[in-house]
Amino acid sequence: MTETFVDKIFESIQEDIISNRLLPGQRLHIAQLAEQYNVGSGPIREALSRLLATELVVTISQKGFRVASISQADLNDIYKTRAYIESLALRLSIENGNDEWEANILAAYHRLSKFELEHKIKNTDDYKEWENRHRGFNLALINACNLQYLLRIQSQLYNLTERYRRQWLMAGIKQTDGLHYAKEQKRIMDAALARNVETAAKLLYKHYENAVKVIKLFFIENHLFNQ
Repeated sequence: MTETFVDKIFESIQEDIISNRLLPGQRLHIAQLAEQYNVGSGPIREALSRLLATELVVTISQKGFRVASISQADLNDIYKTRAYIESLALRLSIENGNDEWEANILAAYHRLSKFELEHKIKNTDDYKEWENRHRGFNLALINACNLQYLLRIQSQLYNLTERYRRQWLMAGIKQTDGLHYAKEQKRIMDAALARNVETAAKLLYKHYENAVKVIKLFFIENHLFNQ
């Protein structure tokens, strides 16, 4: 099997964990997954081994794999770490960013706000398109930090937080028939483009601080944390 093929299996399993199709704490049986994804056991085993580095998958006494559990402590830790990491990346990007960085932020924000203005998010496909645009804006803000290891850490943390956020947002979409993030993101963007480092970093940190509060409440009220 080619590396590209294993990459696809890796991405499929990762997406199924983030989407909660593979549940927190669930045992991952090689044979069952091979049948589910219609592949041999080799690519499944390799993909799961690689997923250990993402912390979405953990080992069971070195004898197997399971989906990582979720908890209040984990949620708090991930979001606080992400807030610190991205605040640092944003500070560096504001210091280093050039005209191209500014143009990319404006373009990414336009894509996000246009989608929110013109579309109602009614299903998973709609959400994934919104999430793609939201992630694009998120990266546009910080990718001028010029530290690739920092961006790799941010990418891993993004997937770990998305595992929590997607359940909360998808539940909310069913009630509100949409998402309205662009207004809050514009405040962060305006501060970044004005090169107001302290305000931009503070707004970004506050954004994640607020997010973890509402997500935690949703998970508690719906008894979604692993016992």
